[in-house]
Amino acid sequence: MGGESTSKAPPKKIHVETQRRPTTTSWRVQNCNDPLSTLEIGSIHNSVKTATQELKTLECDLAAAKQKVRALSKAHKRLRVFIAAERALLSPIRALPAELLSQIFLHHTSAFITHRGYIIASLKVSQICTTWRRVAHATALLWVKFPLYYCGNYGRTIPRQQIALYSRWCARSGTIPCDIAFRRASPAMEKRDDEDYSDVDPIFLNYDDRNSRLCLRKHRWGKLDLEYRSSSPFHLDIIDSTRSLTVHILEGEPITRRHQLVSSGYHDKLEELVLRCSSGVERPILLPLLPLGNVKRCEMDRFPLRNGLQILHEAKSLERLTWTTGSYETENIVDHVTSNIQTLDLNIWDLVDGLSPLFNYLTAPELHTLQIKWMYSEYSDEDATPHWISADFITFITRSEASLTSITLLHASICEEELIALLEHTPLLVHFSLSDRHARQDTHMVQMLGSRILYRLLPSAPGTFTPPLVPKLEVLLLRGGFDGNDICDADILRVFEARYPAISEVQMECARLTEGAFHLLRPADQQLGGKLSLAERASNLVARGLDFDFTTMEPDPEDPADGWETHSEGSASEA
Repeated sequence: MGGESTSKAPPKKIHVETQRRPTTTSWRVQNCNDPLSTLEIGSIHNSVKTATQELKTLECDLAAAKQKVRALSKAHKRLRVFIAAERALLSPIRALPAELLSQIFLHHTSAFITHRGYIIASLKVSQICTTWRRVAHATALLWVKFPLYYCGNYGRTIPRQQIALYSRWCARSGTIPCDIAFRRASPAMEKRDDEDYSDVDPIFLNYDDRNSRLCLRKHRWGKLDLEYRSSSPFHLDIIDSTRSLTVHILEGEPITRRHQLVSSGYHDKLEELVLRCSSGVERPILLPLLPLGNVKRCEMDRFPLRNGLQILHEAKSLERLTWTTGSYETENIVDHVTSNIQTLDLNIWDLVDGLSPLFNYLTAPELHTLQIKWMYSEYSDEDATPHWISADFITFITRSEASLTSITLLHASICEEELIALLEHTPLLVHFSLSDRHARQDTHMVQMLGSRILYRLLPSAPGTFTPPLVPKLEVLLLRGGFDGNDICDADILRVFEARYPAISEVQMECARLTEGAFHLLRPADQQLGGKLSLAERASNLVARGLDFDFTTMEPDPEDPADGWETHSEGSASEA
């Protein structure tokens, strides 16, 4: 290309001059054990002396050759670096417009979750060259995250030089709200500040201290992430622009009273609340007083039932709650709670009484989406979840008069009769997702799907007396082992086929499916000769137009006695 020759130059040969191979002067000496004569002894000494001199000469030549190789290697590396640098000048990235380069910077920094990592990533891309620095400084979204480290007593002081750096940092973000994290400084950071900034006054976070309002209240905090401990709380009255608040509750000792974390009247824009607890779910805790009036989304990680019901009671505008809970204590339960929650997403760890306390104490008339995931350890059988109590759930639905349209039950332990009762009381269900505990190899797993429920899920002909379950169902997702004595895998697949007939004009009393999935976590049943396999029948569903995914587990053909793997033939979504 460009007129350059493509032929390679022949390699240069290197020739090293050495003397003849040293040999002994007496052949007889090597072939017998007779005493040596004086002449033979002298001859051997001369041979050793000559060979020793030759060895020293070769060692000198070898050292010189090694030095030459090192010099050539350095020159080779230097030229490779030079060529790479010159070729980099031709890189297409130099021709990228500033807008696209800015998006690349944002994609790079988004991989860093912590505020500290985000800062380092932003600084690195701004220190490559003047062009990158100019683009980085003009990209406001690169400078919206910043951590503030306080020192001294817990939650009291922030070094003033941090505020100065924070002010310059946020100046690059323009009018975009900032994402700020409050963290306690490490001992090394406190020691460094004391040595380098011994004469700098700190800035106080406490409400009663005079510097707090002057130095912090004017800043734009779209997201605020802070730590809280009841033994030394601090007070904020500066979150008037904050839309998302994350509180890490660090419990060093039992909380005896509720502290007011944020002043009232400055939280009209707060829409999202994230609560995380470091102590787990052994017992309920007293939450700090939080501005919950306009909160629409809440996430609670590792809080018992009492705290979740407390949030549902105090957050009057709450629409969605994502909640990880466990370890229920009956004596600490609150009064009955009525909430306008619309979406409830539960992750359950070993509840002694199951979900009965929640269903008995909660009334949610606006609830339309319910997702419950029973968590478990893959290496322990001690956290087995109790069976689903259908009567409590039906009482909850009846009392709430809720019209559930979406239910997801993951790793559930619910028998066929209880599942039928659940579906009978949710006739408006549009989305239903179900998985059993087969992945855990639970020895106490109950049979979920049987002949009765599969028959009730089939669309009935017009005029029949037994109406089908969930007639408005459009999305059906099944995942698990689904072992049963009175059914086979083809019976389960038949439900999808009946709910999505080949001829769209067929009159049914049920809605047609729009999406389906059947993930079988074991080898599929073998079909009789002449019948289509499950994978072929699933492929026919996809060919008709249904968004359907079918997978099964088959033994590894290379090692049938060792484990299982997903059979590629079992996936119908790619057909």
